[in-house]
Amino acid sequence: MRNVTRKFVSVLMIFGIVLTACAQQPETRQPVPKPGPADTAAAATAPLSVPPSPITHSAAAPPAANRPVLIEFYSTICAICKSIKPALSRLEGEYQSRIDFKEYDVAGIDADLKREYRYIGYPQIVILDSRGQIAFSRLGFQTYDSLKADVDAVLRQY
Repeated sequence: MRNVTRKFVSVLMIFGIVLTACAQQPETRQPVPKPGPADTAAAATAPLSVPPSPITHSAAAPPAANRPVLIEFYSTICAICKSIKPALSRLEGEYQSRIDFKEYDVAGIDADLKREYRYIGYPQIVILDSRGQIAFSRLGFQTYDSLKADVDAVLRQY
């Protein structure tokens, strides 16, 4: 009975974390203009395209030896994931010579990878130290300052 209670409390805590992360998300909706006849015709003939990710590395690229790694787990349908991309791009610009950056769309990764990095949900940021051990794991919306503090803490140990 205690085990069931503990699991229930754990689920409630995770639910609370997710709700808190969603509540911290600023409202970014903007009114969508109604398309006119010219827009509709152009959209029917235009090819579909996905905007390029601001993080330009390959997720499959191996990290440099003995360097920390920042891993982002995201989903293309996640608004919070999209909102932290600028902070991650800024971090990559500042730290690309000292830390490796990887990103994984959760729709395309296997269970072993999720288990290895203790994946909980998206967006999740995992920072590995130079030995490949998890130093930080953050779920939900993260500010640039909080991510920078985590990266700096790992680099101080590096």
